[in-house]
Amino acid sequence: NCSCEGRVYDLGRRTKDGFFIMTAFDTFLGLQLATWNRQLATALAKDGSLQRSADLSLGERRTYFIGGP
Repeated sequence: NCSCEGRVYDLGRRTKDGFFIMTAFDTFLGLQLATWNRQLATALAKDGSLQRSADLSLGERRTYFIGGP
């Protein structure tokens, strides 16, 4: 009677739990970054530092900040 099977099952369960936790964290972080990016663009637009519209798509806004005007 080997307790190996129990250990393998436990390891698989912990790996799966860790994967779900990391996926949830990654999703949360992505949404949070999008929110911060939108807030920054809105603040810059109100300030007059950013001539382009603050409601650009996320991809356009990210390349704009990285690439410059």
